[in-house]
Amino acid sequence: MPNTKYLHTIRDLIGRGQIDRAMEQLRVLLENSPHLDVIIQQQARFQAIRQQIRLGTVSHQDATLTKNQISAALLDLLQEIEEQGENPAIGAELNKAISIINSKNVNTGEVKAGRDVRFGDHIETHYHQYAGRKIPHALTPPPFRTEVFVGREADLQNIHDRLFSPDGNLLLLVNGEGGIGKTTLAARYFFDY
Repeated sequence: MPNTKYLHTIRDLIGRGQIDRAMEQLRVLLENSPHLDVIIQQQARFQAIRQQIRLGTVSHQDATLTKNQISAALLDLLQEIEEQGENPAIGAELNKAISIINSKNVNTGEVKAGRDVRFGDHIETHYHQYAGRKIPHALTPPPFRTEVFVGREADLQNIHDRLFSPDGNLLLLVNGEGGIGKTTLAARYFFDY
């Protein structure tokens, strides 16, 4: 079975109405697959309906219907990918493609350069001085980054609005019962803002 987390992320994008981003993810995943034609056709269809909306040549009802049809086609394609992924050979290919997509610093082609070429992250640590001692900018490692984050966008915006309100609140308490996602919400805010 291909990496279900990656496919779930694509489903999540479709569910949130971010069809263009979902199609880009699928296009990268299916780069060497016969399914790529389906994605290219759906992308063209999506671009056409967006242009018709901007020009005002399509009714809201027809535009919504077309977007829903595209979403349904993408979800059907994801189901087919999952079913094909149960075949060990195809599943291994899909997992390989997903691991390349999720990897950093992957070169699948040739690199030519007249000067130095460097792959990898550039990590820069900033230090502040206090009483002659260097204090690192971050005293702890950064929080974990969640792959799937659904339905809490309003909470994120509310936190941001409160922190940057004219009142100038510099501290905000996130309080609640254990297991409801306080830490996940705070971590997501850390990465988004």
